[in-house]
Amino acid sequence: MRLPTVAAALACLVALVARACAASGPTLSCCLSVSDTVVPRRRVSDYRVQNAALCPVRTVVFLTTSGKTVCSDPEKKWVKRAIRWVNNKRAKMGGSLQTTGRPKTNREKPRNKGKKRMRQRKQKTN
Repeated sequence: MRLPTVAAALACLVALVARACAASGPTLSCCLSVSDTVVPRRRVSDYRVQNAALCPVRTVVFLTTSGKTVCSDPEKKWVKRAIRWVNNKRAKMGGSLQTTGRPKTNREKPRNKGKKRMRQRKQKTN
């Protein structure tokens, strides 16, 4: 008689522990609405598609180079272009893109261009 009681108590304990572990797992971040903000492509570092099956709204969630997220309408033309741009960058880089920080470039802006012109003008007048 005691064995079924112990087995039932053990089953309840296992169920409680499993539920607690599931509740403390990773949480799903959902956009609740769509933003009208247009993100320039050069500022998009990554994206993910949010399905209506898991979240209340179907959106494309863009991650910007500054680390912000923008929830956008997947039917907008600029969103489709940005997705294509990110996919092309991924293909060129062979995987995922950098997700935070500012993209690094090899090009440096010329310094003191104005001062150089000023010196040239002074030399011409002298």
